[in-house]
Amino acid sequence: MAPTTNNPSTGPPQALIARIDYLQKLLKHLPLSLPLEHEDSPYRFYLDEDHVADTGSVFPEAGGALEILFRTWRMGTVVRFEEGGVRVVALGPFLKRTVNRMSASERVSFEEAWITRLIQAAKDSGATVPSRTSQVRERESGEDEPVDQPPSKKTRTVRETPALPAVAAFPAISLASAPASVPASTPATPPANAPDLPLAFSTPRTELKVALTNTHTPIVLDSNDDMPPSIPIPSTSTVMQTLVPGAIIPSTLHVNLVSNTQATLATMGWQKWLPEAEEAHLKKDAPVLLKRTFFRLHYAMLTGGIPPKLVINADQAGNYLLPASGHTFHDRGAKQVDVVAKDEKRAYTMMLASTPRGDFLPIQAVWAGKIGGSLPNAEAEHHFSTLSTMQEWIRDVIAPWHLHVIASCPDLDDDQLAVFYIDIYSVHIGEEFRTHVFDNYPYIILIFVPGGCTGLFQPADIGLQPAPLPVTPQQN
Repeated sequence: MAPTTNNPSTGPPQALIARIDYLQKLLKHLPLSLPLEHEDSPYRFYLDEDHVADTGSVFPEAGGALEILFRTWRMGTVVRFEEGGVRVVALGPFLKRTVNRMSASERVSFEEAWITRLIQAAKDSGATVPSRTSQVRERESGEDEPVDQPPSKKTRTVRETPALPAVAAFPAISLASAPASVPASTPATPPANAPDLPLAFSTPRTELKVALTNTHTPIVLDSNDDMPPSIPIPSTSTVMQTLVPGAIIPSTLHVNLVSNTQATLATMGWQKWLPEAEEAHLKKDAPVLLKRTFFRLHYAMLTGGIPPKLVINADQAGNYLLPASGHTFHDRGAKQVDVVAKDEKRAYTMMLASTPRGDFLPIQAVWAGKIGGSLPNAEAEHHFSTLSTMQEWIRDVIAPWHLHVIASCPDLDDDQLAVFYIDIYSVHIGEEFRTHVFDNYPYIILIFVPGGCTGLFQPADIGLQPAPLPVTPQQN
């Protein structure tokens, strides 16, 4: 057998990663007195890749970014954390990505220059890490000697059973009148007629269900890591069984439904099918196309003096009225399967538009109109946006909005230019639509989203559509 060789690791050492993990834990436990993140929060950790490419190293760019974030370029300024929340905790993953791109010598310098200071700054801000398992080495804090710590929650459950707080789940218990803390040395006493059953600490799933549904079984309620160990935190199923004896636990009901459904499908020989969808491919020259589009927008706004309120971004969003997940059940091995709501649709199209200033324009709804009860247009052949519906939308939405913005700002001329940023939908790029806009609305500049880049450079598709779509089917 050939001898195996250990290839040297080129990544950051484990000791450095451990210190970054320790810093991230400190940031998760900053004191509650610090305010949470706000819109103007300076804690946005990223690297300028153009600067990294110019310098050829990530070390100076990372140090400069942290100096700007923590304002340490001033003489005598110390690193301090002024807020808590998700953005501050994101510092840990940022540091890991950064040191992974550094050389060995750069990691040593970066650890001394920043990671040590950040750990000390978190401690000075009042952050503390909850105790972990016993006999661990605090490599993160720089200490090499073992530190005695109390046993973990699992260890206490097995070795110190009498010291755990226990609460008997009786039907007549009142959670509001329960004491705030239970002495650790006085476990609850079961009723006289209760069976002599052991306490359920780590029983399997089936035994635990039996214990939870038996109202006379003493249940040990464990405490959360962030709460004092003397305050019992009951689970949802325990509270339900306490307040409503015999109630069905939602988690148990879900498991039973899934098991029964799987057994039925296996017996009938059915299989879950999903309709085929063509995979969207990003073009190789997408960065070039996006950069060109960006400068088109920038040039139009700069040369035409176009305010953000007149930069209108719009997109169509299909809204299904027939509830369906796109899946169906059919015989195994079938070659052709008709999917519900795929061949026969019950839907309409919403035209959503907004501006960079946060203004939302009125929504247009396009219906099929094949029956008398289908409104508003009884002559429409389908629910897609057409040339006529787009002409109506510009006449009834963009034109009044253009007049409103000009009237609210005296510095704007009556022929003030505006930008209409839309997809390269066949109706949008058609000669009839473009000619209609140029002839009737000469102040509108049409700029199109590059093909295949809707998910990257279409704000209405990325941020505007997901908000109303989950709500409208429920209201309809």
